[in-house]
Amino acid sequence: MASLGGGKVLLFGGDVDGPNGETWLYDLCDNTWTNQAPATAPSARQVLAIASLGGDKVLLFGGYGGNGETWVYDLSDNTWTSQAPTAGPSARMWHAMAYLGGDKVLLFGGSSGGDETWVYDLGDNGWTDQAPAAGPSARWGHAMASLGGDQVLLFGGDVDGPNGETWLYDLGDNSWTDQAPAAGPTARAGHAMASIGEGQVLLFGGVDD
Repeated sequence: MASLGGGKVLLFGGDVDGPNGETWLYDLCDNTWTNQAPATAPSARQVLAIASLGGDKVLLFGGYGGNGETWVYDLSDNTWTSQAPTAGPSARMWHAMAYLGGDKVLLFGGSSGGDETWVYDLGDNGWTDQAPAAGPSARWGHAMASLGGDQVLLFGGDVDGPNGETWLYDLGDNSWTDQAPAAGPTARAGHAMASIGEGQVLLFGGVDD
């Protein structure tokens, strides 16, 4: 799921007795779910990642039952568009993505290219392999969320077993920093995180074995 602003959230795909390809919109003001049923959409898939692109747009990449396609959803005209950039991350699942401000999204890790750091720029329709000097080890099943500005928080994932590291990515200097807080959630994978504003994120769930 990803925020569309204005109290709206977009949900795509998942596992419903197999990969699913539905596009649903939740509106907090009305407390309603609406099946958007756009005319064209990504193929059914699960363990994908989507993230806000700012405004009323959302970016989707990868997933099981999918591939290395890059899609953008636009709420204003209820359309999914295959962006088909000239280059980008390899096909993968169990990766994580998060909004970086402007029209940029961060992607890290996954079932292939598990320690790669990519940034998608909608204005250029391009993916850039950031290749920072250091960063989290290869992992899958982790979660990321925006901290505001051009910073993203990453927690956990599977690194030969559940992991409990807390990493901060800063686009301005293209750096990952191991925050190593004095206390935090137990090691886990398959959890979810979301920005709640003012430099804070919410984490829920996951598995620890």
